[in-house]
Amino acid sequence: ATLEVESHRGSGGFYSDFLDGFATAYQNVSSIVARLSWPGASRDALLLAAHFDSFPTSPGAADNAANVASALYVLRALASGPAQRHSVLLLLNGGEESLFLAAHAFAVGHRWAHDYRVVLNLEAIGAGGDQIIFQLGPEAGWLAEAMRTAPGVRGTVIAHDLFQIPGFPAGTDLKTLLKHAPRSKEDGGGGKVEGGTGKEDGGGGKEEGGGGKEEGGARPFDDESAVVGLDMATLADGYVYHTPLDSADRMDVGEMHRLGASTLSVARAALRAMEARKAARWAADAADAAAEAEVAAAQAR
Repeated sequence: ATLEVESHRGSGGFYSDFLDGFATAYQNVSSIVARLSWPGASRDALLLAAHFDSFPTSPGAADNAANVASALYVLRALASGPAQRHSVLLLLNGGEESLFLAAHAFAVGHRWAHDYRVVLNLEAIGAGGDQIIFQLGPEAGWLAEAMRTAPGVRGTVIAHDLFQIPGFPAGTDLKTLLKHAPRSKEDGGGGKVEGGTGKEDGGGGKEEGGGGKEEGGARPFDDESAVVGLDMATLADGYVYHTPLDSADRMDVGEMHRLGASTLSVARAALRAMEARKAARWAADAADAAAEAEVAAAQAR
């Protein structure tokens, strides 16, 4: 496996429908971005996202240092395991608590953002307990179905419904990463990379052999559908959330191990589902092509 790591800074602005809705602008927000790939793997990617900033006055051990550690554990486990057919992106961003700024900067300003198809956003609303899937992005039924194969994973429909209420006073990076993804049907925003050149720090906006195409000329994951994703969070000990009590001494080593194992299970399930979805699409395209060829041959006779 090959691991590429970059720092990313961006400036821009966008409209957010958080609470009553407002326009927001930002400058020089930072992230750390990594890409894990294997020989012959598709450029279509699973995006693991976690923020490393914390709420003012809070040490941020659970929200969200624990999930940063969990995401790094997943990346290491995947790198040392069997080769995957899809790439994996890691976004560690420094601007979630200030209302999703760094997620927007990545989605509209980093060249790898053109490749993510599924988002797993890692959050915390407490300092421990089981990891719960509490929100699904639109058109993600196939991803929810895939979670049946992830051992020990569970979710809540109630939380998902609450997050869909206009003006609900809570949010995560997930919605921003879905709405402003370059391949999303709702693509928008006014972000740009620092310097206003449309290029990244030190880069040229291009990758070796890049151009947004897959190795071997394979077609994209799904030309028509929007990027999909889900939110996961720990919920126990919730009264420490966004308080000075969210400190490292409250974190249990055993729960940290379970958090990493649970996140890895979800990531592997998502990668399997991405592979199955692409295979099904290729099979359907092949069947369509065979049917068209048969009709053309019949007409020629």
